[in-house]
Amino acid sequence: MPTSTTHTTEAIQEVEDFVLEQFQHSLIRSLTDNEGFWDVSLHLGREGSGKAIVNCHRHMLAAHSPVFAQLCQQAQQNSTAAVPGKGIARISMRVECDPDAWSDIQTYMYTGRLNVRPEHAIEALSVCTYYHIEPLVRAYSIFSESYLKIDSVNVLLASALQFDLRESIERCEQYILRNGSATMLNPTFEAVPEHEVCRLLNFDNLEILEVEAFLAVVRWGKARYPNDSDAQLKLRLSNIMAFVRFPQMDSKDMADTVEPLGLVDQSLILEAYRYKATGGHSTNRSQRSSDANSGRRFISREKGSVDMTPFYQQPSFSQSSFSHTNYSRNTIGESQSAFSFATAKDSFQVA
Repeated sequence: MPTSTTHTTEAIQEVEDFVLEQFQHSLIRSLTDNEGFWDVSLHLGREGSGKAIVNCHRHMLAAHSPVFAQLCQQAQQNSTAAVPGKGIARISMRVECDPDAWSDIQTYMYTGRLNVRPEHAIEALSVCTYYHIEPLVRAYSIFSESYLKIDSVNVLLASALQFDLRESIERCEQYILRNGSATMLNPTFEAVPEHEVCRLLNFDNLEILEVEAFLAVVRWGKARYPNDSDAQLKLRLSNIMAFVRFPQMDSKDMADTVEPLGLVDQSLILEAYRYKATGGHSTNRSQRSSDANSGRRFISREKGSVDMTPFYQQPSFSQSSFSHTNYSRNTIGESQSAFSFATAKDSFQVA
């Protein structure tokens, strides 16, 4: 008897899942049907992103967002394009959001489920906060706060910087400072803008060996400017290299790793060797160097409880990866992690 009950329960669940799937499919299909009953066109795009026009239903927007509800009401009063068979006007609205990021949000609105991609998480959080889509604000906040990982934190930081989300920026920075070697030598580090790379290198508590900081800058540069000659790349990286603390680097690393690449200004190399030659003392440093960061190069980074085996010498790190072809922007997507949000169970699951 228990077995029969179990089978009946499973059969009912299968029917419920099938009906829900068909319902969701019908809603999504109606958005792409030119003769369908969609009544809102959203013009998507922001500076630096693609652009798209997507169709949806105002009652779905209004059900999830009080801001959209108000905007739909206001737009309705000014619109004259009628929906076939409905006697109401079609309306158009502009949404400052990358189309790919919006796709995740709209899928949630119509299905109740969302896969969060790291490269869109911060933007989606910003958009959902603006439109008061509270369940998604909660979901994306939990993702950004608790799901920082080596493969995702750089992309999240870049997005947080773009939308000036200070709390998210601070969380990402603190994670990177604690895991400097792994995060800065990760292929996704190329997503971090130049001014933030300099800022991270300027922290005394960045957990990274100086030779690794140098290699991270080289990798960043080759990923961002794959077509540059060595001379061009050296010029592009000159500002960031001033934040690498070459005087704190081992002389062998200077000779074997830094100098052969020819990407560092000779004044920085001579400064480092002079510092070593004087036993760690260098007088009148400010007079000999014109850049504002010169003094910090002589300060040792604070070392916490980290493995002092150089990250680039560990088995997981490949020197062959320094070919810039391995670090195209497409590699960011390869390390994405899925974050699923199921509203029916009000639960969060990392997949």
